[in-house]
Amino acid sequence: EYPYELVNYVRTHPEMRRIFNDYNIGGYFIFNDIPVFIDGRQDLYTPNFNDTNIFTEYSGLLYSEDEDYGSFFEEHRIDYIILGKGMTLSKLLKNDSRYPVIFETELYFVFRNDA
Repeated sequence: EYPYELVNYVRTHPEMRRIFNDYNIGGYFIFNDIPVFIDGRQDLYTPNFNDTNIFTEYSGLLYSEDEDYGSFFEEHRIDYIILGKGMTLSKLLKNDSRYPVIFETELYFVFRNDA
């Protein structure tokens, strides 16, 4: 299922430029000219193309129960987070008042980084 509602939401909120996105929607966002943190071209996010292994950092953050995600968002200057509702990080953010849910669909949350 394509995330039409998310694309429409982001398009109507032009301030949403620095987005930490769900890996599964990255390609669709790129197709719709929305900047992404990561997409399905995994090799672009490895040390061959970057100073660090962004894919490994991304995966570690998504599934960790460590609540130090704020420093990651600060380091990467993330203002908005779009994640599937079932992800560990979504559950942590949902309980953190610094990251209010500003939009949601059946499958995704959109958080704003107020930290």
